Amino acid sequence: SDNDTDGVSAFMEYALAMNPRNSDVPLLPRLGTVVKPDGKHLTLTYQRPINSGLIYTPQRSINLTTTTWQSGTGVFLEHTPTNLGNGIESVTVEDINPISATSRAWLRLKVSK
Repeated sequence: SDNDTDGVSAFMEYALAMNPRNSDVPLLPRLGTVVKPDGKHLTLTYQRPINSGLIYTPQRSINLTTTTWQSGTGVFLEHTPTNLGNGIESVTVEDINPISATSRAWLRLKVSK
């Protein structure tokens, strides 16, 4: 269900420490970049309840077909979570492969029980 009609299910609102009664779309996962010596890397930042018991799986695809989503330590580097208070933390993961003018990548966050 989506009580606040912001397009985000109640499960995802809980998983991302959002308020199911208010439209708080700015709290959805955000894409970003970080520059390193080998180039620019995509990042995905999201917030979550600490000790929620849920499984958070960042995923990457280079062509958006359902069979090519990749995840794990060979794909992402997880930065140390930042405690935001009130039992919520912010997590940033970084694609280990740099992006370039000739490469494409899409990131998403899968959350499961």
